[in-house]
Amino acid sequence: MSIRIIPQDQLEKGEKTTAEMIPPLLFPRLKNLYSRRAARLRDLAAKNPLGDYLRFAAVIAEAQEIVLYDHPLHIDLHARLTQSASEGKPPLNIHTLPRDPHWQRLLHSLIAELKPEMS
Repeated sequence: MSIRIIPQDQLEKGEKTTAEMIPPLLFPRLKNLYSRRAARLRDLAAKNPLGDYLRFAAVIAEAQEIVLYDHPLHIDLHARLTQSASEGKPPLNIHTLPRDPHWQRLLHSLIAELKPEMS
């Protein structure tokens, strides 16, 4: 898979206005994404007037990592993305991508992780 930058005039001339023109989603490598982010935020907080806020953001990043490992996402998006493309709809269209209760579990778990830190 490669990433191409398409000039704006070429996009405007193109006849295709379906999901085929939208670049595929690039999923981050989650193995150490949140721990790297938390470490970077803590480093930035050391000599920054917004240090308290950056440390708070680091705590959130660490909680996100814990929640990610406790509640991994097991949804195959390939079929939904293919269906959206065939119908000419955006890949994250609310009508083709129904809401999943998984996000509520993630939110409750994230709150549970953060609650002891916020007292």
